[in-house]
Amino acid sequence: MGVAWELQKAVYAVLSTDAALLASAVTGVFDDVDEDYEGFPYITVGEDNIVERDTDGSEGYTASITVHIWSRVKSQQEVKTLQGLVYTALHRVPLTITGFDCILCRQTEQISLRDPDGQTRHGVQTFELIIYRS
Repeated sequence: MGVAWELQKAVYAVLSTDAALLASAVTGVFDDVDEDYEGFPYITVGEDNIVERDTDGSEGYTASITVHIWSRVKSQQEVKTLQGLVYTALHRVPLTITGFDCILCRQTEQISLRDPDGQTRHGVQTFELIIYRS
């Protein structure tokens, strides 16, 4: 498998087993959900961007991956609380990525907003990684 899928699986594994997230109100961590899913709040592991950074002697990548939080509470408090838990679970934590060594995982951006439907609160976090093949 390529680095993108292994990265997706690693982030999912961390978030879906994190004790603090499991103790929160989160109903699950998903790769994707059906449009009519109503189990708020939940987390999806979203988009990634992989850039090759090979050296003469090794296969390397700079990657970014996005985590989304979805809530229907009429306040940003739930989203921002869950963003804090996601930050703690991933920021500067050495991810275990099958076939690769993760040199760095750090949050580079955090946004919270109201979706166009007027009901859903949406948190978006982007994490940057430096990865080399083991």
